[in-house]
Amino acid sequence: MVRFIPLKTLPTVLETADLLFRHVFRQFGLPEDIMSDRGPQFTSQIWKELLGKLNIMVSLTSGYHPQANGQAERTNQELGNFLCLYCQHHPETWSAYLPWAEYAQNSLHHAVETWCKESERTWEERHPRLHKAIAAFKLKADRMRRETPQYDVGQKVYVSSRDGHAGATGKLAAKYEGPYRVMERINEVTYWVGLAGCNQASSTFHVSALKPVTQGPLAREADSSIDLPLPLSLEGDKVSPWLTR
Repeated sequence: MVRFIPLKTLPTVLETADLLFRHVFRQFGLPEDIMSDRGPQFTSQIWKELLGKLNIMVSLTSGYHPQANGQAERTNQELGNFLCLYCQHHPETWSAYLPWAEYAQNSLHHAVETWCKESERTWEERHPRLHKAIAAFKLKADRMRRETPQYDVGQKVYVSSRDGHAGATGKLAAKYEGPYRVMERINEVTYWVGLAGCNQASSTFHVSALKPVTQGPLAREADSSIDLPLPLSLEGDKVSPWLTR
């Protein structure tokens, strides 16, 4: 719905408020938001305080960018075209045609109205199915979800080598490097791990990149400060080392 009000000059902030109360608010009620250009009456402190008392938000378009309020600009364009057709020979009578222009504008059937009704009907039909599908996905995800692992300061962990973590790169690199010690718990899902030659920023990892060091009954305690001997492969009389992962 549009309302066209004839004015001789640009109204002040108080005149604008009075026109809105007499021609808009009393008929349609108070809006939640008023969008306008950056005219002096809309940027004044009085205007902001007045609408604030009524719990109405103030939205201003970007400077020199009328497309931000395209619906109002389009309506003004249609009004100009209407008055140009009916008042071009007697331009001083333009105000007499405003009620007719208002009636014509409010009687138009916009394509967007049909689209909105069809979209609303489609949403009402699909919403229960979407809600049911989301609930099923959530149930399946909850079954596979594990609790976030927690690490203590000083605990030994392995660090994932993906994305260059712990300095390891390449497709043939080991999946995890370490063990390293947890230096600090940043938050519930982030830890600072003591990587040699790295500062805290480059050695902070998400829990998904960490794996705890576990000791089996036959495994001796791993220590990053001890260089483990390489296994040997016997080929005749030649002894050659080879690295395993």
